Amino acid sequence: MKQELIELIWERAGGKCEYCRFPAEAAWLPFQIVHIIAEKHRGLTEAANLARACYYCNSYKGPNIAGIDPAGLPDIAFQLFHP
Repeated sequence: MKQELIELIWERAGGKCEYCRFPAEAAWLPFQIVHIIAEKHRGLTEAANLARACYYCNSYKGPNIAGIDPAGLPDIAFQLFHP
């Protein structure tokens, strides 16, 4: 990933996780730049598909792009949050 792109994502995030808005200065673990839509799902390495994420948000999301409705409704999926 180009340094200019990394700097753009970090600046855009304003010192916080772009998912949960937790401040990086209060984190015990370093933040990461992650693909919102994973590369294995043909997500591009461009600013619109990258986010600064805390360890916890990144580990919960993983490479998933959808999930089961938390209300338990059968055969209904929802799209994960796009920061």
